[in-house]
Amino acid sequence: MVNEKILDLANKISRTKRGSKSEIKPEYPEYKILEPVVTDEMADVAIFLEFHAPQSAEEVAALCGKSLEETSRILWDLAIAGVALMGEKDGVDKYWFEVWVHPVIWR
Repeated sequence: MVNEKILDLANKISRTKRGSKSEIKPEYPEYKILEPVVTDEMADVAIFLEFHAPQSAEEVAALCGKSLEETSRILWDLAIAGVALMGEKDGVDKYWFEVWVHPVIWR
């Protein structure tokens, strides 16, 4: 069974739109690596992260409608799982996405 939230997240991280020619589909590795690790709760928060634009847990909590405590915990889980990056700026933890790194085989 396909998890639509995870599929939406895989497409966001891949910077593709669902329904487009280049969309990520359930059989693609981008979905397959997220599906066993990311919960629906994590996807609900991760979908509000941005690329190269670090956000605090407070900023993300305001967007996703969860408490600051719950959002902080989920963002930490996303960082531990390798889905989001985390860094500190001015004493505040910030979270964001980077684009997938696709392996290239040179022959």
